[in-house]
Amino acid sequence: MSETICSNFGESLTFLWIEFMDPQDGVGFSLSAKGGGKKFPPLINLLDCAISQKASLTSLPIPRSLENLAIKSTSSTETILIYEFSRGKSTGRVAYSSQKVTFAGEEGATNEPNDSWYNSPKIETCNGSFSPNIYILSGHGSQGRVYGDGNRVGGVYLHSLIPTKDMRILIVPACSNINISRAFRLQALLQDNTMFAILGYEHTYFGGAGGFDVMKMFIDEIRNGKPIIDSWRRANEAKSVKLYPWSAIVCPAPNNAHEQFTLGDIIHEPDLIKNSWTPPIYYSKTYPDGRQIKGPPISAYFIKDALSAAESDEKLFARLEKFWIECGTDQVFEINSTTERVFKQGECLAFIFYVVRPDWTALKLPQILSFDEMELGQIATIKLQMQNGYPIVFVNILKDTKKLHLKTRITKVAKAKLCEAAYKDGVQNPSDLLCHCMHGSVVDGKFEAIAYKKDGAEYIGAKIPLNELYSGANWTNTPYAFDLRIFPSRFSFKVA
Repeated sequence: MSETICSNFGESLTFLWIEFMDPQDGVGFSLSAKGGGKKFPPLINLLDCAISQKASLTSLPIPRSLENLAIKSTSSTETILIYEFSRGKSTGRVAYSSQKVTFAGEEGATNEPNDSWYNSPKIETCNGSFSPNIYILSGHGSQGRVYGDGNRVGGVYLHSLIPTKDMRILIVPACSNINISRAFRLQALLQDNTMFAILGYEHTYFGGAGGFDVMKMFIDEIRNGKPIIDSWRRANEAKSVKLYPWSAIVCPAPNNAHEQFTLGDIIHEPDLIKNSWTPPIYYSKTYPDGRQIKGPPISAYFIKDALSAAESDEKLFARLEKFWIECGTDQVFEINSTTERVFKQGECLAFIFYVVRPDWTALKLPQILSFDEMELGQIATIKLQMQNGYPIVFVNILKDTKKLHLKTRITKVAKAKLCEAAYKDGVQNPSDLLCHCMHGSVVDGKFEAIAYKKDGAEYIGAKIPLNELYSGANWTNTPYAFDLRIFPSRFSFKVA
């Protein structure tokens, strides 16, 4: 048992909800955490125990209006603003940042980074300082970051988190961040501690009033002794699996016992979570039976120049997550084989670019970026071809290699064109660009993808007619789709 749980809150787990957007889901969570009549006692909201000063706040610190909620009271600490919201006769507290959350290396930042408290939070109470057993970061989500509208509240990068010894579950009610493409990096948060799971969403998270219902049902279920992972699935699917495409990264237990873990298991038996490091399992709407977490056999990302790749992968990825690509500038698109297998002479790589919203739309690529079609140091040639009106970038390998650097030019109108292509429900998402890579060879008018193994998983090759590459690309069952929002480049823009 953790010291915090044992010595101060009895059989109750503690939680902390940090919000960057609409607070309705946090209020639903907080309301259900209260009261008796369930198998497990109430969850303790650390915001209810926080030492704070009264504040007179009449609106949210983001450009959003309240729906179904009213502000009952507010208070503040040095780091957070605490809002007590009422819904009918019930109340619940969530917190916002008291100042913009910044991180080391942030573009245009003028102050020292101040995200350390959010990376490993503790709440000061009359009985001491406590970190939450369940930590929730809620808001917009992309590139491994949870953030808010406008420039007021900033955001937190998940990979900067340092879980405390008391933390058991991290919940991320935000779009896309708990995605199979990102899971291979997020698994590091579960290593060398007693974290059980990271819960979130593999695609767009709708939030709002539906999020209130999802979180309320989830807490009702687990407080009634239902398994945590199945409760997460059922709470989201009961509302709408399309609007709430759930996902989870879970530390495994022998004989899949983790699938039956309840609050009691993570309170009383943290050693059940893991005795030694075992790679976590990824569950989601797409992979309901679980899937081994593994890195993609091919990685690709934008860098300023080829010399940037001299960094270690971890340092490079961490920097690229916070990297802004400037419109109207030259970049390098680096492609790596992450297995022992090299890109061999005579083989071909095909790159297909999409925009996620509104419906995985094929992109007019030359409006966004262009590639230098000259020979790549006698290693490969590159050619942009149109297939049924869609642009595909073909890279033909002339010499065995594990890495390629393609010179690219980001157009001055790239941001505007991506916003236009990715417009949905009044929201423009210029970072919703992703790429599908196919590795193989062209034979008799068909692209024959290579079958090979990565981390013990076998990828089956496919033969797809060239004029069907856009429609025939399989996004969920091949290693070749990598999301430029997620792995590992921040393909957003500022105007140069």
